[in-house]
Amino acid sequence: QETISANETLRLSGYKGIYLYTSTGTINSLSTDKVAYTMDSEGGTSGGSVVNSNNKLVAIHAGWIPGVSVTNVAARLTGSNLAQLKSWMAKEFLTVNFDLNGGKGTTPKSIKTYKGNKVQIAAEVPTRVGINF
Repeated sequence: QETISANETLRLSGYKGIYLYTSTGTINSLSTDKVAYTMDSEGGTSGGSVVNSNNKLVAIHAGWIPGVSVTNVAARLTGSNLAQLKSWMAKEFLTVNFDLNGGKGTTPKSIKTYKGNKVQIAAEVPTRVGINF
């Protein structure tokens, strides 16, 4: 994990609609799980990357602080925030496809899930002569 300090320059990159938006500014304040910085942002850039001068990801942009001109806040990639991000990245994501193959019933075409997660489909049990579901 990268260390950052007060007054360090950071860069935010995110998408405003279909356009990449980038802004730079300096750190106002730090806590163990948040960083506040003076830089402008646009709607839609929440979830964008916040990198330091070495282009290392240090935070995930959350948004602006209401009533405080050009001050934005992000979740630092430390402690529990970093642990949560790593747990999401470690999951093996899967797409489960359904095909009634001539049977009757209602199922989704596909469900995106991750390994170990239980998938629940409609309460209606599909039917097909000669096959038990």
